[in-house]
Amino acid sequence: MSTAETDALAAAAETGYDPAVLRPRPGRNRARAEVVPVRLPPEAKAALERRAEIESTSSSEIIRSALRAHLRQTEPMGTGMSHLHHRS
Repeated sequence: MSTAETDALAAAAETGYDPAVLRPRPGRNRARAEVVPVRLPPEAKAALERRAEIESTSSSEIIRSALRAHLRQTEPMGTGMSHLHHRS
């Protein structure tokens, strides 16, 4: 990066940005999710990270998907857990 480019970026940062020009973060049509800490053995964490990389997704999404699938399989009829189906 040239000195001129660095100076231009610094000047822009010092001046600030017009909020009307910046794009807002897209809204979500769902309630904020809770964070649930989970302890994993090192080999399970490594396998999870490999799978997430292979599927070009996050470890969290792999876990959510697996949990949804497990709950669908083990859900007694009429327990009202059908809302856990994946929403894209």
